[in-house]
Amino acid sequence: MIGGARVFLADINQVGGVLGRKIELVERDDLAKPEVGVAMAKEMIEKEHVVAVVGFGNTGVALPAAKIFQDAKIPLIVTGATGATITKSFLPPAYPVSYVFRTSASDALQPIVILNDVIDRRKIDKIAVLHDDSPYGMFGKQSMLTELERRKSSRCWWKASRSATRT
Repeated sequence: MIGGARVFLADINQVGGVLGRKIELVERDDLAKPEVGVAMAKEMIEKEHVVAVVGFGNTGVALPAAKIFQDAKIPLIVTGATGATITKSFLPPAYPVSYVFRTSASDALQPIVILNDVIDRRKIDKIAVLHDDSPYGMFGKQSMLTELERRKSSRCWWKASRSATRT
């Protein structure tokens, strides 16, 4: 993400920036920790005076930080995190105007697309769901199992991080 941002920055500034103003890149690493992401969001707003933010690769960090940007009315484009709640959390009527955008496909769509390919197109009927124990991994597992249940797939193998269970 950082490499792409640096290339974009160089290209934009080479042609005069945006509306005649050069763009400055303010880089931070949230360490995949929500509390660090929130602290960085506050710092970017209060000390760096950012006008927009692009980033976040982790839903658990993006969600609480997004609230900070939303409340400050600073646009946030979430480029990596895929949790559907990132954009759903800031919809009307609770928020008449949302400043939070996500460019990646929602987690809610991923199991559907994956299983459309694996089951419907490729005709594979034995599927392993591998995940880690992070909230992202657990949510991904549950989303996949929910979609499999919806499809009434009875021949799926599910392997958790340390144990195997037949579903």
